[in-house]
Amino acid sequence: LAHEAVLLMQQIFKTKPQYLKVIPRRYPEIVVHLIQMMFASKDDIVKECQELLMLIIEKNSRLIPTLAKTGIVIFTLEHLEDCSDYLISLLHKCHMRQKEPYAEMNQSVLEPYLPGPLVMKLSNARDPA
Repeated sequence: LAHEAVLLMQQIFKTKPQYLKVIPRRYPEIVVHLIQMMFASKDDIVKECQELLMLIIEKNSRLIPTLAKTGIVIFTLEHLEDCSDYLISLLHKCHMRQKEPYAEMNQSVLEPYLPGPLVMKLSNARDPA
């Protein structure tokens, strides 16, 4: 059922591209639901959700600061090897917003608390295209 729901959302956004801006603004919980569906750990659902998330974030970059509240960090910690480069770069943008005036240059204040492999991936991440 989750896979069909993701495919239906993709089809809606392909046929009505203007909905990519309207729906996430009116219903920001759609991003939370996509992240939650990725926890199903089925490869096809994870891939489709990441692609749909990529489409939504490309049209709504103002959603990036809210990603920290969606569970994307927990998903990335749990499934680091399965994450796409785009998802890692989104997490990097969200992660680097967690700065304090006393933090070192190009370093998040959360960095000392994150596992080494995740920090390495985040430091190698580029901004999403």
